[in-house]
Amino acid sequence: MGQDTRLPKVTEFRDMANDFRIRVTASNGNILTSSPEGYKNKQDCINSSVSASIAILSKYMPGILNQEL
Repeated sequence: MGQDTRLPKVTEFRDMANDFRIRVTASNGNILTSSPEGYKNKQDCINSSVSASIAILSKYMPGILNQEL
């Protein structure tokens, strides 16, 4: 069998303080990362996660954001 190439799963959840957070889970179920802070507003949580993702992609995969899908 070939290597599992499924993308990580991103999920939004509420923490014990009822704040929104994001968790990124690998295809094998391991948690890769989660948001370091909670957000009262769901959209703020999503916006922060998107900004962080873009920064990581730009740093470790230069040019990836300039490619056509």
